[in-house]
Amino acid sequence: MRAAAVFALSAGVTVPAVIHAPAAHADWTNTSGMTRDDGRYRLYLPANALWIKVSVLASTAPGAAVLASTEELTTDSSAWDTDAPITLPAGTAFGDYPVRVDYRLPGETTKKWTGGTYSFRPHIGVSGLSWNRATTSYDQRQAVLSGTTTLWDPATGTRTSAPQGTKVALKLNTYATNNYGTITATATTRADGTFSLPVTPNGTVQGGTATVVTAGTVNDPDAEVYVPSLGVDPLLYRISANVNKYRVLAGTNVQVSGHVERYTPSGWKPFAGAPVVGTGHRAELQRLDRGERPGRRHLLRDRHLHVRRRSSPSPAPVPSGSRASTPGSSP
Repeated sequence: MRAAAVFALSAGVTVPAVIHAPAAHADWTNTSGMTRDDGRYRLYLPANALWIKVSVLASTAPGAAVLASTEELTTDSSAWDTDAPITLPAGTAFGDYPVRVDYRLPGETTKKWTGGTYSFRPHIGVSGLSWNRATTSYDQRQAVLSGTTTLWDPATGTRTSAPQGTKVALKLNTYATNNYGTITATATTRADGTFSLPVTPNGTVQGGTATVVTAGTVNDPDAEVYVPSLGVDPLLYRISANVNKYRVLAGTNVQVSGHVERYTPSGWKPFAGAPVVGTGHRAELQRLDRGERPGRRHLLRDRHLHVRRRSSPSPAPVPSGSRASTPGSSP
C-alpha cells in the first residue's frame, strides 16, 4: 500500500495533513488469448475490465502496422470474446499474426499485453457424428459411424465442405466383459465432405473423439468433437440338458447332452456352435458291504451349464431358465 503526504494551505496557516491515496492494484499477470474456431478472439482478462482493445499486427517488429483492431468484446464472466471474427485486409496471407491488447482495469492505468497470436488460417473441423443404429447385437455386430467435415475461410467468412480426401482421426472407447479398450482409426472424406467408418466394437462404445488431421497443411483444426455412445443388445439364450447316469462309481464318466437355443426376432432358434461349459456338485456316499472295505459312490446332485462368453459386457437380467450374453460372444 502506498500513501502520499500532502500539505494543505488555508488562511495563511500551514497545517500538515496526511491524505491516503487509493490502494494500488497489483498488475494482472494471467492474460492469455486464443483464436476460436469461428474466427473470434478469446481473451482471458478479469470480467470487470473497464476497456479492452484487441489489435492484430503485421509482425513483431517495433512499429509494425495494425492490420485490424476492435473494441467490441463481450464477457461470459470467465473470459472476453470479440463480438465478430477479426477480418484482415484482402490479400493477407494465411498465417499466425501477433496480437496486442490494450486494456484498463479498475484502479489501474492503461496496460498492454503482447503475448498472443491470431490464427488467420482456414479452420477445419468435424460435425454431425451419428451411428446408423442405436445398438449392436449378436446378429448385427457392426455399426457405421458417419459425419461431415467443414472448412471455414477467414478471408471470406464462409464455411463450406472440406476438400475430398481430408483425413479424420477417430478414437473410440469400448467396454466388454469388465474390459475397457480403445479403437483408433482414420476415415477419409468423400467429395461432399462426408465420411463413414464401419466399426465392430464387440461390446459398447462409451464415447470417443474425432478431429481432422491437419499435418502438412495451412489449416487450423477445430476442437475435437465427441463421438456418441453405442449400446449393445444382450443375447438371450436357454439350455436344456440331461445326464445318462445319476449314481456312478468314483472315476466313472457321465455323459451330458442337451440343446441350446437363442432368442431371435422370429423366436427361439438353435444356437449352433455355442461353446457350452458345465459344472457339477457331488455328494459322497459310503456304505459297508458285509465286512468288505467301504465302497465309494458319487451322486450327481446339481448340474449347471452355461454358454462361454468372450469379450462381452455383463449380461442383462433375463427370465428364469434363460441366460444372456452379448454380441461379443463367439460361437
